[in-house]
Amino acid sequence: KFGELNEKTQRMLELANRNSDHLGRLINDILDMEKIASGAMEFNIVNVDSDKAIDSALNTNEGYALRYNVNLQIIKRATGVNIHADEMRLHQVIANLISNAIKYSPAQAVVELSAVQINNMVRFSVRDYGTGIPENFRSHIFNRFSQANNAKAGTGLGLNIARSIVEYLGGQIDFVTSEQGTEFYFDLPCV
Repeated sequence: KFGELNEKTQRMLELANRNSDHLGRLINDILDMEKIASGAMEFNIVNVDSDKAIDSALNTNEGYALRYNVNLQIIKRATGVNIHADEMRLHQVIANLISNAIKYSPAQAVVELSAVQINNMVRFSVRDYGTGIPENFRSHIFNRFSQANNAKAGTGLGLNIARSIVEYLGGQIDFVTSEQGTEFYFDLPCV
C-alpha cells in the first residue's frame, strides 16, 4: 500500500511485528496459566495419531526454525499408534518444546523430533544440540516464570504450561541435559 519501503523502515516494521507476536504469546501464556489454576481450561479429548501430531508440529514451526537458521528433522515415528489427547493442547506442548530447542541451538544445527511407543505409552521427544541447561537452573525449570540466565526470549511460562497439560492428559514430562544438548520428552498413554 505504501510502495517500496527503505531498509530502515522495513527493519522497524519487522521489529514491531516480532514485538507484537511476543506480546500476544505472553498474554496467551498468562491466560492459560489462569485457566489451569482455576480448573477452567477446556480439553477436547479425542484419538490423535502420533505421527500426524509430530508432522503438524514440525510444519508449524519450520518458519521459526528458518529465522534461527536451524533445521527440524523427525528421526523416529510411532507409526499407526494413537493416543487420547486434546489435539490443540498436544500441539501446544510440542510447539513449546520445539521453540525452546530452536532458541538454544547454534546456527546450522538440527533439532530432532521423535515419537516412539514404549509399552502402552507414546514418548514424544525434542532434542537440541545446544550447550545444555545450567546445573543451578535444572531443579526449577518447570516453575512459573523460570528463565535461565542465558534465556534468549520467552515468558518463563511455557514449560510450566506444558507440564500442566501433559499431567492433565495422564502423562509425565522430563528432560535430560549435558554440555552436548538437551532432550525434553513426555509420555502419554496409547489408546
